[in-house]
Amino acid sequence: MTDIKLLFPIVTDQLINQMMYAIAETILQYKGEPTDLYSYGTYYKNDIFEMRPFYWGDCTCDYEPTVAKWEKENDHDPTCYQTIFHEMHYKKDDYGFKEGHGFNDECGCVATVCAMFKISPDAPGSYVHCTCMHDINTANFLNTLSHSESCEVDKPNFKHYNSGIEINWYKYIGRDMEYPDDISTDVWINMFEKCMRSIK
Repeated sequence: MTDIKLLFPIVTDQLINQMMYAIAETILQYKGEPTDLYSYGTYYKNDIFEMRPFYWGDCTCDYEPTVAKWEKENDHDPTCYQTIFHEMHYKKDDYGFKEGHGFNDECGCVATVCAMFKISPDAPGSYVHCTCMHDINTANFLNTLSHSESCEVDKPNFKHYNSGIEINWYKYIGRDMEYPDDISTDVWINMFEKCMRSIK
């Protein structure tokens, strides 16, 4: 008897798109809803996976107010690159800060402040260097926070629980799609088959 070897295509956006399309369309058929909107995804959750469309709304938990409060109460040190650069380069008007000297550092503010801190003026982020602990403290603080379970802002558009695979897209499946690129084709196929069988 001759062994049969099945060959699947390499993992590409098109392969992931087709899987998500098929799962969304099957869910819509199961729910008895029109299937012509399958490309956006749909709301569904079971023990195997969850899917949701791109979320257009705002944060519905206390995450963003908590972050805003932190930012209001914690600023860069007076001696930080960020503070000195802003005071030199920007000016205040009735509505807050606005560009003071034009773009492309025609005024030389970037070069001047970079020289003060021995930073190359060609280094990325010349308008936002932080030489105090502000950025580190903020990152540490944000690591202690998360959106609530009911808040949709940070939830993936698709998640397979067993493998941990998460997929995100913008507006519709395939657009600016993000997914893990270090997973083999057979894992993707296996995940897809289990998801399709679980829709009931």
